[in-house]
Amino acid sequence: MAIIRQVSKNTATGMYCFIELSDDVEPTFTILGGQYFATKEAAVEYSQGFELDSYVYEDPVVIETRILFQEKDRLETRLQEIQEQLPPE
Repeated sequence: MAIIRQVSKNTATGMYCFIELSDDVEPTFTILGGQYFATKEAAVEYSQGFELDSYVYEDPVVIETRILFQEKDRLETRLQEIQEQLPPE
């Protein structure tokens, strides 16, 4: 089962939304957050508020901050591992 998330235009209304498509036996789509937007740019901006496998909208700044702190922790751990491998001065 493949899941694809993308911004799509509703041909009937001309409005844009962020959807999730599934290619199950019966293909389905879900409008994430239930929001429609007049412009594609607004829908793309809104889509940044969803993490992979998440159906809960969060402020994109919160998501980016969390990702940066996770990366910082990963790098600090790696730096500590490298320092432990260095010979004493």
